Amino acid sequence: MADTLGRLDVAFVGIDTEFRYGDPGDEDTFNEWQDLSALRPLVVSLAAMVRATNGAGYIPVRFSIDVRTSATHAGLSRTLALPLTFVAHHFKSEYLALKVLGIPWPRATFCTWLAAQLLSLGRQHARYVDPEPVDEAAESAADRTAKERRRHATSLLVQLSRYGVAYPFVGDKEAMQRRFARLTDTEPLTSADHEYAVADAYGAAALYLPLRLALAEQGLTYHCDAIELPAAIALYGVPQGQWTLAAMGIARLGARVERDERHESNDERDVPFGATDDRRE
Repeated sequence: MADTLGRLDVAFVGIDTEFRYGDPGDEDTFNEWQDLSALRPLVVSLAAMVRATNGAGYIPVRFSIDVRTSATHAGLSRTLALPLTFVAHHFKSEYLALKVLGIPWPRATFCTWLAAQLLSLGRQHARYVDPEPVDEAAESAADRTAKERRRHATSLLVQLSRYGVAYPFVGDKEAMQRRFARLTDTEPLTSADHEYAVADAYGAAALYLPLRLALAEQGLTYHCDAIELPAAIALYGVPQGQWTLAAMGIARLGARVERDERHESNDERDVPFGATDDRRE
């Protein structure tokens, strides 16, 4: 895989992971909160965007790697060490999965979810749902609605639709997620499993250039590259329970972070680090 990509004129690479929490039979597999220490990587997929020889766009070269067997890890590690930019949609999942596998994080990465968050900050505030809530119940309802709108607006499917990228599993995504959540360590992967995995990797790759352009148009490129991405990687890399830090540029922000990340919500994603969190207002 690494040798193949090394011979091609690759511009950037989409990456995605499929995983489950705990054992396939666990009743809490689909609970809102999950113990990150129970994360079990299953498949890592790549979509390398190769420049067309005629200069007209890119040709995707796709890979789907079953990482349940350690025999695949060395080749994947070599591939991720290539001097390329790897693009994920919400790369926290990819970071944690690679950490479990013992595979180093790529040297250059981009998160399409984080970019979408930056571009949509303040647009799904609870005050837009209900400007004058009559009581606490109405205020809570507005907060819940706004939260769901934020989650929806930055989802992979919505971003793909916004930028005109076709996605083959629109009606089946939830079913496929549940399929992987129940996948055992020995059950063979189907062709649909591989196709779904690489579809997500391709989706992330296809969003890279449109979101890069959108960030540039809004004057957010520096903020994303110099603050958000390094801060996110630093936070993900901090050992559980050790959330007071001044590393990888976070000290420049004058920020103090104290947080327990032993559990993660399946629905809620982290708000961009250097920006105002409208959930706190």
